Amino acid sequence: MAQAFKNYADFNTVTVTGRILNAEIPQGRDFLAVTVITNLETEGRQMTVTFNNSNGLKSLFEKGYLPTGRIVTVTGRINAVTELYETKEGELMTLKYPRIHLTGAQILDGGLGPMPESSRKAPRKVAAKVTRREATDLESEATPETPTVDETPSIDEVEAEEVQSLYVEEKVEVEEEPALAAAPF
Repeated sequence: MAQAFKNYADFNTVTVTGRILNAEIPQGRDFLAVTVITNLETEGRQMTVTFNNSNGLKSLFEKGYLPTGRIVTVTGRINAVTELYETKEGELMTLKYPRIHLTGAQILDGGLGPMPESSRKAPRKVAAKVTRREATDLESEATPETPTVDETPSIDEVEAEEVQSLYVEEKVEVEEEPALAAAPF
């Protein structure tokens, strides 16, 4: 009788960079459903990558950091690959874009790319007024906390040659030993 082997899942991890096509928390559910669209080749075919998340990415979405159009780099394990769907009438149709579904998906450090122009916030507000002081004001305000700095000393040519000689290696001639005759083996 043939010996059967248990079929274990391989470590099929993939990293994809693309734009968020859709991100939403389904009604009555407690997770984030994300669809990212990515280009397979320049000016060529595209595919979508879908994944669900109920922790860190969900909170990023709720704070407005995962808008449609933002570039992200997602890493996760491949769970399913499909190009077909079934209509209500039972017909099989091809998807507009092939789809890969990931489990354990994450956006690693550095994986959040630029946000689309339409969802960028207004320029940041200045929290405090900065007062410019002139250099003469600084010199007159020398206090124990503000140390005074001496002028940089100048080095004449003799001192410069002495310093340079410290860093130059001396050439030492070594007598070469006569070549050894090859020993018989």
